[in-house]
Amino acid sequence: MRIENDFEVPAAPPQTYGLLVDLERVGPCIPGGEVGPRDDDGSHPATIAVKVGPMRMNYRGKVRIDEQDDAAHRAVLVADVREQRGQGTAKATMTMAVVAGGAGSLVETVTEVKLTGRAAQMGRGVVDDVAARLVGEMAAMRREALLLSAALLENRLIAEEGSVPAKLVAPAT
Repeated sequence: MRIENDFEVPAAPPQTYGLLVDLERVGPCIPGGEVGPRDDDGSHPATIAVKVGPMRMNYRGKVRIDEQDDAAHRAVLVADVREQRGQGTAKATMTMAVVAGGAGSLVETVTEVKLTGRAAQMGRGVVDDVAARLVGEMAAMRREALLLSAALLENRLIAEEGSVPAKLVAPAT
């Protein structure tokens, strides 16, 4: 299944992109998920718990940056996970592009998801709804993390310029 999601962030594309490719920092933005420290092979251990219809499934696997073009602010992330109990698998490939837009950046994402096992046997409408909800929640949480990161960067730069100590004020949403 294919899921498209775009969101705006009031931060410059380089800062926005920098956070998005920092998988350990963006990991908490995955509802029900965790991303661990980078392994020697460049991947990160990952877990995610998902409720599909009446079933709750726990997955464990790896997430990695498959392609990364820092100059173009574009990256492709791949998550490959397996059910901890059961034979199901999930593979998600997310292409992210950060472009200048509005008062900062527009983050464009396209996610391709492939499921096997119990989740794949659920009705397509149920699975589509769950996947779209997860991607939407993840986008909203990434946006909030980026807003906080932009506010921290702005306050750090103000403090470095020698003005009064920086005070963090949550940005209006």
